[in-house]
Amino acid sequence: MLKAQDALDNAFEAINDLECGAGRWKSSWITAVTELRSVGHILEKVDSKVSAVARKVIKEHWDEWREKKDGGTWFTEFIDSTRNTLLKEGAGLPTATYISHGEYDEYTHWQLTMDDGADGVPILREAAEWLQDELESIEEEIEERSP
Repeated sequence: MLKAQDALDNAFEAINDLECGAGRWKSSWITAVTELRSVGHILEKVDSKVSAVARKVIKEHWDEWREKKDGGTWFTEFIDSTRNTLLKEGAGLPTATYISHGEYDEYTHWQLTMDDGADGVPILREAAEWLQDELESIEEEIEERSP
């Protein structure tokens, strides 16, 4: 298993917290965004050092993400840009609304509206699912190409 999977699992946990209204929304949002971005760092700095094959496969995917190929826009236009805005400019937090449904408020979640009006939580989930597909693809390619 790639070490980057640990960071992605942390992102999924934070997204799950946002979806069910658990915890503090700001810390869950920041955790999800930064962990999604850290997947790329861990791939590049840890997982790529496991073998020459891993280095080659990861570099190919990394290059595709940066060139916005095969879904790479998730990386460049959401994951990377959202993290940069959040951590480098101190901006980019969505507007939060706590939603509860049911007679006893048994269905709760955070609706986090982004600047463009979109609900940020489903977007976080889609970005995480895209990265999960990418990690699975990377692992398969490493296994296929390894001697």
